[in-house]
Amino acid sequence: MIALIAATVVTFKTSPWPGALLIRPLFEADARNVKKRMAGFAPTGIASILNETYRPGDRDAKLDIYWPSSANTDSAFPTIFWLHGGAWISGHRNDASAFLQLIAAQGFTVISVGFSNSPRKMYPTALFQINDAVAYVQQHADRLHVNPHMFAFAGDSSGA
Repeated sequence: MIALIAATVVTFKTSPWPGALLIRPLFEADARNVKKRMAGFAPTGIASILNETYRPGDRDAKLDIYWPSSANTDSAFPTIFWLHGGAWISGHRNDASAFLQLIAAQGFTVISVGFSNSPRKMYPTALFQINDAVAYVQQHADRLHVNPHMFAFAGDSSGA
């Protein structure tokens, strides 16, 4: 019994996996509940591009982009890069999709950035991915309805 306790303590102290595997389901359950409750608040009149790859070959490097569809198809809007929460160990770019559409309805382009969670990918992988997402969006600003000179970052929990 003492050996089992000692092995457990050593495992928790030397690896992020056990803690992440214990906490992750709690965060994911909360995200599912919030997403379900928010779904009814998603406005109409929002255009989107979903699952846009910004880093070829990286399955986590996807963007969801939302903007007002009633605008001129060539319109560029002030842009918000949204970084999801989840303590960098959980979360997904579409967890707050209804909320992001509400922001877009106010005259913004909102870009929800997908990035890798720990401990599957280690720090600073997510930061490099976010940097690549910004560069990609700037390169494709016209197509994505982005004003590349007017953008900000926002998010919830760890993404904030």
